[in-house]
Amino acid sequence: MSDEAEEQQDEEPRRGGGPPAASEKQLGFIGVLRDKVKINDADFRNLIEDVSGKTELEDLNIAEASELIDALQTEARERGVSLADKATEKQVGFIKTLKRRAHLTEAEFKQVLQDTCSIESLDELSKRDASGLIDELKKLADQEKSGGRPAAKPKGKAKSGGKKSDGPPDGGQWVTPPSGPPPIDDDEVPF
Repeated sequence: MSDEAEEQQDEEPRRGGGPPAASEKQLGFIGVLRDKVKINDADFRNLIEDVSGKTELEDLNIAEASELIDALQTEARERGVSLADKATEKQVGFIKTLKRRAHLTEAEFKQVLQDTCSIESLDELSKRDASGLIDELKKLADQEKSGGRPAAKPKGKAKSGGKKSDGPPDGGQWVTPPSGPPPIDDDEVPF
């Protein structure tokens, strides 16, 4: 065996025959989590030591790096830090287009955001939530396109005891909406 082959073979197993060293992906993810959690150097070293008994990130093996990732994710949840990726600009643009196509008021849109994603504004929207919101807005836009929204729920109690009528509430005649396709929306779909 050549000297080069022997050196390469010696580098593969971990010292003492233990588990392999933490992967580059793990170390990169730990860095991302650390940045999101905004943990200072001293607290980070303490966390590494609590998890692994070691003081340097580079000394962790695969299992210890995995435990550190879990600890950082727990820390993020405790601090209220969202680890979800934010919605892309394309997703947000498409959502705004669908909002217009569905003819939603700002209040109605906020209600859809709350009901669909449990958030108050698009700034809080994750990629995953954006997909669900897009599906919901497509349904609403299709309803609008095919003849209107479902009837709004009445606020308050209905009046009773009046004469039942098959005509419009003002006593006039029903107006038939124009037939044919709806007007074309010039908004471009971002993909």
